[in-house]
Amino acid sequence: MQAKNQNTRYANYQLKIPKNNVSKFIEEIRKYSNIVNTSTESIDVTTQYQDTESRIKVLKTREERLLELLKNAQNLSDTIKLEEALSDVIYKIKKLVEKPKYNSRKRGKKLT
Repeated sequence: MQAKNQNTRYANYQLKIPKNNVSKFIEEIRKYSNIVNTSTESIDVTTQYQDTESRIKVLKTREERLLELLKNAQNLSDTIKLEEALSDVIYKIKKLVEKPKYNSRKRGKKLT
């Protein structure tokens, strides 16, 4: 919050609120403040979520194949290469799984 002059204050907030709660939130905030301006942005993240799930599935299949190849590796050089590839796949899976899982839609409300 910043003061424009001695008698006037203003604030900018960007909030992520589930779409079912936006109206109730605004209603409650209006009880305690003077909202001059609001804007809404809605982003559909369904495709991003589905893409992440597909990538995880492909990587897990690759992990299984690499493990099978590793079991049958005949020499040290092959073993090292397979372990490096397996390590890379496991790292990629971990990164994708650790991403926050979003609802099919998220909505942000900006209050001024």
